[in-house]
Amino acid sequence: SIQNVTIKQTLIDKIVGVADVVIENAAQPNINQQIQSVFAKRNLSFGAQGSGISIEGLYLAEAQELSSKIKEIISSRHATGSRGL
Repeated sequence: SIQNVTIKQTLIDKIVGVADVVIENAAQPNINQQIQSVFAKRNLSFGAQGSGISIEGLYLAEAQELSSKIKEIISSRHATGSRGL
């Protein structure tokens, strides 16, 4: 399950207008491998970080939108008592 979603930017990222979305989760490592294959098919950069993933090189607006949508899904699942994601 997803524990936290953040947007990270270095100084260079800010100048260029890109950002990374970091999703921290409690998933098993093989889940990260499955997610990595999905992102590779869409030509998105993906990095596994311990118990999470990083979607790198998104335009800032895309990173904000993705982060927001993931957080909405998490809140709606918590409100309904659903598990996962």
